[in-house]
Amino acid sequence: MKILLVLGMGILLASSAWAAPPTALPNLILQLQQQHQGRLIGLEYETRQGEVGFRVELLTPQGQSKAFFIRARDQHIEALSRAGVKVRSQSQREVLPLDAVLKKAFGNQPYRLINAELEFKQGRYVYELDWIAPDGTVWEADHDAYTGLELKREREDD
Repeated sequence: MKILLVLGMGILLASSAWAAPPTALPNLILQLQQQHQGRLIGLEYETRQGEVGFRVELLTPQGQSKAFFIRARDQHIEALSRAGVKVRSQSQREVLPLDAVLKKAFGNQPYRLINAELEFKQGRYVYELDWIAPDGTVWEADHDAYTGLELKREREDD
């Protein structure tokens, strides 16, 4: 299992597949954020066409979702075809960036983030977070994407 350890705004990597120094991923994410004037709303480890890497999702000031794949082998960045999916509600409230939701969810408590996704569920956007607690327990929780409040939490069974 490949795991990301997220501490506040910093991202540390625990993956044998990542060829570059651990600082490369956060720097590449910052580069994408600057180029697209976007906020990080999703980060997920995945394999695409046999290549290991990370799916990065940004939210632009216009409310567009943009997704990218950063290949672990050589840090090549590929734009994924999402065709600018809107992620604002009818009231035009702004979705919180992922780091703000993580701060509300965990504060200063240690955790290892496995997966974070922005999803549309039951008429609203939620962040689905999967993490490992210090005692080794795997948890999944949904957090309101506009407020960061926890909506649901459940322990994952083996």
